[in-house]
Amino acid sequence: MQHVDRETNIPEVILIGYVDNNVVEEHLARYLIAQRFSRGIVLDIASGTGYGSSILARAEKSIYVISVDINYDLLRYGAKVFNINGVQADALKLPFRDGALDTVVTLETIEHLPDPISFIKEISRVLKFDGLVVLSTPNKLYSSPFVKKPLNPYHIKEFYLGELEFVLKQGGLEPCYVLCGKPFTKLALIRRVIGTMTKSNP
Repeated sequence: MQHVDRETNIPEVILIGYVDNNVVEEHLARYLIAQRFSRGIVLDIASGTGYGSSILARAEKSIYVISVDINYDLLRYGAKVFNINGVQADALKLPFRDGALDTVVTLETIEHLPDPISFIKEISRVLKFDGLVVLSTPNKLYSSPFVKKPLNPYHIKEFYLGELEFVLKQGGLEPCYVLCGKPFTKLALIRRVIGTMTKSNP
């Protein structure tokens, strides 16, 4: 089973038991945070194999969780292993009616998409008026500071916090909380900046 990135033609999938434990821990931690906010009908966009959807489904206030991914094989795997309710769809063209969902969870997704504002508008469309979105994405200040092209070959666009807030507001969402996933010191940031400058491509 492979999830091949369209831009790089390289497989990218979090398959528990087959990828580095540190990577798995980071992804699981994001879903455990998202679980705290999950309520009603929950949509997990770019769910992959659905391990995260299974965590969201255990939230006390979750009624029903729908896993959406563009890759059918990942959803089929998730249905067998994690008992998910999968729907194959493009994140920019969600097959749900307006205002149908109480919670939308989209973790480490927006940086992969060519049109982030359209993506946020689509989330806004399917979300109820009082609905909640839980979104995570790399902080460009740490992941690829001061370079145009992200260092991660899977990413099309990474955001500084101000840029992300602009995209969210343009798409019709108002940020409520901003959480830091991985705190870092000034020294770590300086090292990251120097490392970025030596690795970046023009």
